Amino acid sequence: MTRNLEGIVLKKRNWRENDLEIIFLSKDWGKMRLLAIGARKFKSKLSGHLEPFNEVKIMLADGKTFDKIGQAVSLKNFLAQSVLIDWKKNWATQEAAELLNKILPEKQEEPKIYQLFKNFLSLISKNEAQEILPLFQWQAVVLAGFSPILDQCANCGGSVGSGEVNFSSSKGGLLCEKCIVKGDGQKINNQELKVLRHLVLNSGLKTAWIKLNQEKKVFLENLFAQFYSYHILK
Repeated sequence: MTRNLEGIVLKKRNWRENDLEIIFLSKDWGKMRLLAIGARKFKSKLSGHLEPFNEVKIMLADGKTFDKIGQAVSLKNFLAQSVLIDWKKNWATQEAAELLNKILPEKQEEPKIYQLFKNFLSLISKNEAQEILPLFQWQAVVLAGFSPILDQCANCGGSVGSGEVNFSSSKGGLLCEKCIVKGDGQKINNQELKVLRHLVLNSGLKTAWIKLNQEKKVFLENLFAQFYSYHILK
């Protein structure tokens, strides 16, 4: 059985002598692990279309272990030459792809995450990579179901109030004043909390792509690193 799909190549790696394993983010089937038979051969017509961050249309044939790519046609190359020679932007796209590979199950439709990734790839060529990446990371984990608890205390379920508030990655969200334990979490001020809540509430929407100053960028990066290590890497 064959079918046609559109999607974006997240990554590729060598498989056996002449083949490639392709991690593919499909519009209709979510993340997929596919096999491109003979794609490493010199005369192969597949390899040029299956570069990471290409949006392609592929024809798939069902296989026992891997579905196999029979044909591929490039629709759009998101990594323009200016991005390829900019190591920060190149690094940011790799980080984004690796995150999706980590958090997404196979063959589960994720249209919002697919569109989010397309928006990210389009925006990164026009913006500072280190500013765009944390915005993408938080939106992606929220849409994948790893949203932090921001509307109540993650420990007792009570109101966080207007007093001192901590964000605890181990508990998965905010801690109210009475639940704050020394060494657990970090202080989060009203402005930082406002930015984080905005990202969570607007994940996948155009309004989530906000301008960050250096202080807020560093805050989002550090908080994400802690949250990611507790809830995704484990």
